[in-house]
Amino acid sequence: MLTIGMATYEDYYGVYFTIQSLRMYHDIKYCEIIVVDNSPQSKDSIILREYLNWVKDIPIRYIGYEGVKGTAAPRNLVFEEAKNEYVLCIDSHVLLLPNSID
Repeated sequence: MLTIGMATYEDYYGVYFTIQSLRMYHDIKYCEIIVVDNSPQSKDSIILREYLNWVKDIPIRYIGYEGVKGTAAPRNLVFEEAKNEYVLCIDSHVLLLPNSID
C-alpha cells in the first residue's frame, strides 16, 4: 500500500492534472492520496474540494492547513497523516512517467 501526498497553495489545476495523470497512467487502486492545502480559504480551494468529492475510484483525503505558509510544514503533514507504510510526496504540478510508480 502506498500513500501519495501533495502540498498545494492555490493550485487547483496542478492538483487536478496530477491526480488525473495518476488515475490514467498508474495502477493506484490500492493507494490513497492526501492533498494538504496551504490556502484552504481561497477560491481555488473551493473548486479543488468539489473536484476531489467527484473522484470516487480512489480514496482521497483533503486537509486544509492554515499553519505555517511554505512547503515544509504541509509536506510533513502528509507523512504524519499517511495511513500506509510507504509514502510518496510529490509537488501538485508533477506528472510522473507512465508506470514509474510500479
